[in-house]
Amino acid sequence: MQKQISSWTKDLSIIVENETRSDYVKYNRKKRKILKIYRVTKAREFAQLTETLKQKMQANSHRIKSYEKRERQ
Repeated sequence: MQKQISSWTKDLSIIVENETRSDYVKYNRKKRKILKIYRVTKAREFAQLTETLKQKMQANSHRIKSYEKRERQ
């Protein structure tokens, strides 16, 4: 689960960075690769992808915290 969270965090940071600095070619290539992985074609789906990644990260981090809490008990 932690690997998934780190992967989603990396993807989300690249997408957000590309929005702020659209002139970097390096980020454009990475963004295109990420959009291809998640099969995003439209701008509306792009906004939805960022929100989905945020929610996935939050949900999985909550699961990890709950698991660790049960282990401590």
